[in-house]
Amino acid sequence: PECREVRGSRVGCEMLRAAPGTNLSKTGPDPAGVAHFTVWRDGVELAPEELPLQRAAREGREVRDFEEELRFDDGSCLHTVGSAVPLHGEDGAVRGAVAAFVDVTKLKEAQAALLEADRRKDEFLAILSHELRNPLSPILTTVELIRMRAAGAFARLTELAAAPLHRDVRIALLRALWDHLDHEATWATFAAAVTDPDWVVASRLAEIPANRLTVE
Repeated sequence: PECREVRGSRVGCEMLRAAPGTNLSKTGPDPAGVAHFTVWRDGVELAPEELPLQRAAREGREVRDFEEELRFDDGSCLHTVGSAVPLHGEDGAVRGAVAAFVDVTKLKEAQAALLEADRRKDEFLAILSHELRNPLSPILTTVELIRMRAAGAFARLTELAAAPLHRDVRIALLRALWDHLDHEATWATFAAAVTDPDWVVASRLAEIPANRLTVE
């Protein structure tokens, strides 16, 4: 029951990148035939005696749904999942074990891609939410103060215009300055917007109503 001799099917040998007839046991007298890969589980390398086939034979019990990662010496890896069960003789004693594993590498890669996509989505939404929520609140408050002709509100608005804000917020801010074309700071803000890398922001300056540009 030490699994010193392990033989695999053609598919099993191909999966382990071993020649047909190779002793696939890592607890055998000469494990050179399987020295080109190591077995890992949850980021920890398994000792030969911890492998499912060896455990099933040694402990005399089934090892079900065992997920493992095979890391080859060329840097590649293979994800497999399977089970191992002990084999009993007529006297009931364990005389060996048998195991069956399938390659689930593509499934694992697909799961990892989905998790990464989900992580990127959450990251994007968090950034978007921050940009839309946090800058917008003080800007709306400032615009309202301007309407009330509160002292210092216009200065606060032009100060915010120089901050890195979301496109929609910056456009709303520029429109709020249409009522203050008599201030030099307004035109300085417009001049900066004209050279903005975001052409959408710059194009909004062309929407200033003609009556706002009339000089009295």
